[in-house]
Amino acid sequence: MTEVNSHELTNGHAVHGYAKFVRWCTWIMLTSVIVYMGSMVSKEQSKSRESGERLFRIVHGSPIATIMCDDDGRIVEYNRAAEEMLSWSRAEMLGKDVGIMIAPGNKVQHAEAFTKAVEALKAADEDWRVTKTGLTGSAIDKWGKTIPIEFSTRGIRYGDKIEFLAFFRRVSAGAVPKVEAGPLELPKKGS
Repeated sequence: MTEVNSHELTNGHAVHGYAKFVRWCTWIMLTSVIVYMGSMVSKEQSKSRESGERLFRIVHGSPIATIMCDDDGRIVEYNRAAEEMLSWSRAEMLGKDVGIMIAPGNKVQHAEAFTKAVEALKAADEDWRVTKTGLTGSAIDKWGKTIPIEFSTRGIRYGDKIEFLAFFRRVSAGAVPKVEAGPLELPKKGS
């Protein structure tokens, strides 16, 4: 009786060749899946980049002055309308403390409100927003000139990151009644 190598024959079929074929097919399928997933990631990154570029164009093309800062009060975004109103370029303002453009009479109130908003956002159980609208105050331009403004702010927390947006426009002195920010109210859970 001749001894049969189990790798060569099983029920009369060549297993060794079949195993190579299965490994080869598996390798081709896995390679195809990896290439496909890579192309999908690349497409998603491209879409994300395009979306970010689109948002950048919208913000920078907006006629409303817009400034974004982090939870340390450092400016991370500054659009053209803000450049036109305050005379500082975007390059000059990025990384600067937002207090540079707050009028001396509003600095204490701004610092207190900013600190409260950061604390409230950090203490929230989930991601949420703090919005204050219709506020009035004064900004300082690059040359030290006081500019009366109406503004709205929005503090946003998502994950561990907190950012603040300020949208503002120049108003005539006394044209808009002063609106106090009032106490910061946390949203009720589930609402």
